[in-house]
Amino acid sequence: MRGSERVFLANTAFELPARCGADLQHAGQVAVFANARTAVSALDAGEKGWTGSFNTAFQSGAIMGFSLCGLSLFVLYSMCLIYRDAFTVIVDEVRYINYIALFETISGFGLGGSCIALFGRVGGGIFTKAADVGADLSGKVIGLGDGKKLDEDSPYNPPPPPSLLLPLPMSLLYTPSVDNS
Repeated sequence: MRGSERVFLANTAFELPARCGADLQHAGQVAVFANARTAVSALDAGEKGWTGSFNTAFQSGAIMGFSLCGLSLFVLYSMCLIYRDAFTVIVDEVRYINYIALFETISGFGLGGSCIALFGRVGGGIFTKAADVGADLSGKVIGLGDGKKLDEDSPYNPPPPPSLLLPLPMSLLYTPSVDNS
């Protein structure tokens, strides 16, 4: 196999999981709807509210997690089967597969998936920070309407959740425990 063909296959191995991850984020609107269902189930009094909201959040997170893992394993297995034929040489009716070159080329798969996750994480943080700044400014500029301005951390001036602001459900990638805003 020529070097240009290996470069093309390595590029495809990088690009395919990145595209799958981005497409799955569009399908991840399940998480946005689950945020609302979790909030509604938390309105129930007592332990019933906590149990219902936890179960709703856990089940919707499991849907997204299993979808992502299942799709990535399917794509990785399919790529290995297709690439195996590309790295096969038949000599005297004996099939030789260059597994070292095959897996060097496939190694771009993990890098592509990690790359889109990193950019999604950074994008989610940027939108979350913008929402926080917007809430702070609205409290300082607009206030309560009677001329009284709101403090930055006032409970009357909550920032909107990131999932309501984003075209993609980047709130999946937002981790409040890591946020140091």
